Parts: sequence; C-alpha cells; structure tokens
Amino acid sequence: MFMLDVIDGGRDFRYRLIGTGVVEASGRDPTGALFSTLYADQPDVFGQVQRLFAPAIRECRPVFARGQVFWLQERDHVRFEGGYLPISSTGTIPDILMCQVRFF
Repeated sequence: MFMLDVIDGGRDFRYRLIGTGVVEASGRDPTGALFSTLYADQPDVFGQVQRLFAPAIRECRPVFARGQVFWLQERDHVRFEGGYLPISSTGTIPDILMCQVRFF
C-alpha cells in the first residue's frame, strides 16, 4: 500500500506514505518525493503514471488496473495489479489517492 498527495488536480503527485512491502519490491523509499522530481529524466514514464491515475481523479471513483511495470525498469518485476482509491476533503476533487499494488 501507498498514499499519494494529488497536486494541482493530478499534474503531480507526492508520496505521502509507502508500505514496507512496496519499498522492498521497488528497491527504494521515495517518501515525500514528488513524481515530477523522481521521473524528471523519464517524462514518458511520468506521463504514463498521470494517465494511470487520471480516471480515479477525474471521476472520483476507485480504479483498478493491471499491466506491464513501466516505472521500475531496473527491477525484475514485469507485471502489476493495482487499485487506486480517491480521497477528497471537499467531496469533489481528490487530494489523496490510497493505492495498492502487487508485483509479479
């Protein structure tokens, strides 16, 4: 599990909290880091992440996805399943995404 702050309607994200399972699977602990900084040298990856989370933010509903792991190119994981649950302090636009991811 991990939680993201949704910044500027999904133009960026910040890792708010990351579970140890995700840290171990990904090989890094970017707690507090902005996605725009983490993926500054990989704009295509950043764009794919934005598109992955966009339905949950735009429609303010849980979204589930699976596919190829595109953001951890140096890891052995090749596939993922994930769930993205929007949380909104205003009831309209999500400001947090609670996320679950499983690597295969």
